[in-house]
Amino acid sequence: MSSGITTSSLACFLRAWRAEVGLIVEPGRFLPELSTMSGSSRSRPSELLETRNLPDIVRLSETLFALAPLLMAARRDGAFIDIWKLSRVGRNEVRNCAVLAWIFDAHESHGKGNAVFAAFLRRLWSKHPKVSLPIDPGERYAVFRELNPDGDEANRVDLVIDGPDFVIFIEAKIDAVEGNNQLARYLSLAKNRASRAGKPCYVVIFLCPAANRGLSIPKTDHLVVATWRDVAAAIGEVERSTGDIESFAARLLGQFKSHIRKF
Repeated sequence: MSSGITTSSLACFLRAWRAEVGLIVEPGRFLPELSTMSGSSRSRPSELLETRNLPDIVRLSETLFALAPLLMAARRDGAFIDIWKLSRVGRNEVRNCAVLAWIFDAHESHGKGNAVFAAFLRRLWSKHPKVSLPIDPGERYAVFRELNPDGDEANRVDLVIDGPDFVIFIEAKIDAVEGNNQLARYLSLAKNRASRAGKPCYVVIFLCPAANRGLSIPKTDHLVVATWRDVAAAIGEVERSTGDIESFAARLLGQFKSHIRKF
């Protein structure tokens, strides 16, 4: 076995592989099967996965079988710890929005600057070129959570992002539905906030699991529907552009990407 392989790099490989081929099995569940097989009763990995229509599955499964000891070492080192699962973020909208605010904030501790936020906006703009979205948000913006723009508790916006020339409201849903006349109220609030500050661009982003979710009002140039998978795709774009999937921050982002893909 090459001395260049480490438990950390192996864990990164497995996460990337599972994402690529769509495996549902978690490393922690698969490892005991590999490590406890012995003697004549040992099933080959290709038999464990033979029902899956995957490219080069025989060679890949044989490789995983040979790497079983290293996999177990990776598990002992905590390489498969999922911080978002451990912290019980689950499908709680407030908790997931707190993570999203951390990721979108260019000045936060992840060290990625505006990369994920900018990739998210580019993705939305490519789908909705007529919507009033900033193409390059820069890094001179502030992210606020659960803000009441007019002081009314009924108008608590999940995320408000103020830039030099733009105002973005993000209303996030996972299991909940749109509140009474919620988007119309938020559009009015975003417009007023932008107007008072002399900012030409304002938009309300309705973030939900499915892009075809019905809205209480027609779409406009200042309203766009996005999905949590758009956020996941933006994280993936940053991973590919930087080549970083192994740093601590990259692992947290990658785990959150996998987490929100389930919504």
